[in-house]
Amino acid sequence: MKKLILLLALLSAAQPASAHARLVKSLPAAGSQTSHVDAVVLTFTEKLEAAFSGAQLVDAAEKPVAALVAIHGDTITFTTPGLKPGQYRVKWHSVGQDTHRMEGGFQFTVLP
Repeated sequence: MKKLILLLALLSAAQPASAHARLVKSLPAAGSQTSHVDAVVLTFTEKLEAAFSGAQLVDAAEKPVAALVAIHGDTITFTTPGLKPGQYRVKWHSVGQDTHRMEGGFQFTVLP
């Protein structure tokens, strides 16, 4: 019986920890003010499931901003053709290997 309990304990410890794909860093940073932006890069805690993850960049009027979006590994990158001065918001959603959806957003400002 002790061997069975030990075996079950070892097997449960060997399972990978499931964590959600949380945003850990962004460039530009949340709340920042910058004079020039050519790309917005979001970095998450784990590899993203690209088919179920994504992001959108909107201006102060909530209009989507044209940008090329790429998802590779643990990052989402927007290539933006030099954003005009103003306030912008990033809305993101992520799904990691544990299949749990996370979502969030942040703002940044491009200065004149």
